[in-house]
Amino acid sequence: MHMPDPRPPGLPPSADEPLAPAPPGLGSRIALRLAAPAVIGAATGGCVAAANWLTTDHALALLAALPGSWPAVFSPFALLVTLGVATWVTRASRPSTSELYIVTYHSSEARLPLREVPGRVLGAMTTVSFGGSQGLESASALIGAAFGQLTRRLFRNGFPEDERRALMVCGASAGIADAVFVAGALLVAVACGLGARLFAWAGERLKYRAGHESPLGRATGAGVLLALLAWAGHAISGSWITFGPGYFAADWLLAGPHPLWLLGATLLIRTAGTLTCVYGGGGGGVFTSLACTGTFIGQIVAQALGRTESHVFPFLGAACFLGSGYRILMGPDSVSEAKRRDRMD
Repeated sequence: MHMPDPRPPGLPPSADEPLAPAPPGLGSRIALRLAAPAVIGAATGGCVAAANWLTTDHALALLAALPGSWPAVFSPFALLVTLGVATWVTRASRPSTSELYIVTYHSSEARLPLREVPGRVLGAMTTVSFGGSQGLESASALIGAAFGQLTRRLFRNGFPEDERRALMVCGASAGIADAVFVAGALLVAVACGLGARLFAWAGERLKYRAGHESPLGRATGAGVLLALLAWAGHAISGSWITFGPGYFAADWLLAGPHPLWLLGATLLIRTAGTLTCVYGGGGGGVFTSLACTGTFIGQIVAQALGRTESHVFPFLGAACFLGSGYRILMGPDSVSEAKRRDRMD
């Protein structure tokens, strides 16, 4: 039974009662909302820049500079070392790093396991550093989310619960000049839609199969296949197109016109490398890899139509493949398990 407070209204609580923390004033709240994003952005940017400097600018560049086919020899380590990091450093592998932020975003009660963040970032770095066909975008998002969660924990009264989530929407637009451009845009959109659906289907089947195999055997077999794909990609293009989030592949792609058969072959090899990393338990993400695949599709359409005077079609392909892969606007299918499971239409 609830007893009424015997004290007259307006009196402060007694000395033995805990004082509720007073919410900050309007000026403090405004200052906090202006300063917090700047601090989070600066801290996240510094960490991401350091990770990118260590992996893409140094480790990956040194690997690609090795003579002959030696770079492909190190590809199995992209998954084996990452497995070791997940086993002994992160001590968690589910959900994957690319899914963790999505799971947390869609659950009002979930919080990022901050103790796992260093290991997950290290896992992404090892995958990329040894030539895995993934990028650091999932780890980068995780770093930013972790700083955001820490900031809200420090200033709990300054941010209401509904501000825990941040909705990020990216849009792309292009001016339509003539009928050829319209036809090209339609071709890019249809090809990317079908390709992304096929990618999501293949990724789902590979993840299902991976759940029935031992992590060590899976990482070993996938690592060998990744090495073969790296060698094959270099053999036909002269560039290590399977390495990293797609910068090597994009540089090669946009360096000049290539035969359509070669573009198709490199597209298949690059995409196969990404799916191999998904199956083998790679610690990186697929966001930039999807964009890279879309860029290839856009370039193929551009060359087929003779519209290579600009990079509009490759950029459009990147946006279409990302939108189709994650099914941002409609449909249940997605490359993200968490997005399929938690989506509310």
